[in-house]
Amino acid sequence: MMIRVCKGYDDKPSCQNLLLKLKTVSSSLLEMRRRDLLIFVLKNSVWRVDMVMIGVRKDTKLLEEMEMESDMLGGSPNLGSYENVHTWLSGVLTSYITCIDGIGEGVYKRRVNPELEELISRARVKKHSIPQLLLLIGKGFIGIYMCFRNTAGPAKGPAVALRVSGDMSVIHRCRIEGYQDVLYPHRDRQFYRECFITGTVDFICRFAAAVFQLCRIEARKPVRGQGNVITAQSRSILYQKSGFSIQKCNITASSDLYPLKATMKTFFGRPWKKFSTVAILQSFIDELVDPAGWTPWEGETGLSTLYYGEYQNNGPGAVTSKRVNWTGFRVISDPKEAAKFTIDELLHGESWLKDSGVPYEGGL
Repeated sequence: MMIRVCKGYDDKPSCQNLLLKLKTVSSSLLEMRRRDLLIFVLKNSVWRVDMVMIGVRKDTKLLEEMEMESDMLGGSPNLGSYENVHTWLSGVLTSYITCIDGIGEGVYKRRVNPELEELISRARVKKHSIPQLLLLIGKGFIGIYMCFRNTAGPAKGPAVALRVSGDMSVIHRCRIEGYQDVLYPHRDRQFYRECFITGTVDFICRFAAAVFQLCRIEARKPVRGQGNVITAQSRSILYQKSGFSIQKCNITASSDLYPLKATMKTFFGRPWKKFSTVAILQSFIDELVDPAGWTPWEGETGLSTLYYGEYQNNGPGAVTSKRVNWTGFRVISDPKEAAKFTIDELLHGESWLKDSGVPYEGGL
């Protein structure tokens, strides 16, 4: 679902009026705490809004809890402008209010409350927000035999199918489908086993420490003039425990991309942040991958500080003789170095994965 944002409010009285309407509209939602969270987000995003006027409760513990929830949604950015706040709010609405009441067999589709969506559509912002289909923030989540599909299409830009933010999350034998920014391993430790993941641009992206094991990773046909990038990892500080490990996976092209692989390039990844970290270990790589392997994000940014490694891969796309010559790229020859990207070392999985019941290989 896309919340369209366009013309509208650009002064304090109008924004306060928006808040009052938001409070009224969201009172019909299933959980009143959602209303409070939205108001909290606006409080932290808009300058000089009188919280007494909009009737937010003064319960300190509640506000602290809402702060924690806001952090789990990516944190309130304190954007400080009437234009930018609604970009953030749209993302929150899409990821938090669009929900599934019960999960069982079948296909579930939900929309944001139409009246609330129309209200937000009148807010002027500089760019569209990123629509997110499902947000998982609970610690220890285990998803098995599920399909997460964003149907926005290749021309719609970023459209997340699944965002995972909970520590010790496990996704097993699931399908994750879309185009740009499909899978969003947001933060903390995550394990993906025997999954099918398909997309176009940056389709596995963000900050988590995540291991993908025995997965099928399939690049698909993008829009004309666009190429494919599998990962966009965003480690920003050297000491952070963050990075993607793709181990014993199959990296292939979809049936509609395969005939065009010579003209539509596909790369393993590009550095979203300066310490971007990705290792591809013991995987089959088909010939869709460009001989350079990796591509810049913007100019020289991160090329000397990132860590991109390849270890004992096979297949026609695994030849490393024409790879990029960046300081941060290396063909790994030492198994001790490669072992840093295994479940045992990157995720410390021995302490928590056994209880999940999901099979895994702790080492190389």
